[in-house]
Amino acid sequence: MDTPKWFYSLFYKNSGHHAVKFGVLEFSGFKPVRISSFAPVKSATDATRAKWLKEVEKLGEKMV
Repeated sequence: MDTPKWFYSLFYKNSGHHAVKFGVLEFSGFKPVRISSFAPVKSATDATRAKWLKEVEKLGEKMV
């Protein structure tokens, strides 16, 4: 899914997110489920990717 977020949500209606969230995680008992999207990766600069990694690190620290 290397699609821009706006395109993915508008045309695909976040189908992959919904499938994993409702069909797998919530069905298995994980609640609440939150999704963070980072796209498009293919054309992202190294600075943008570093920013994304810091954001993911912060999200991981909140879980501990």
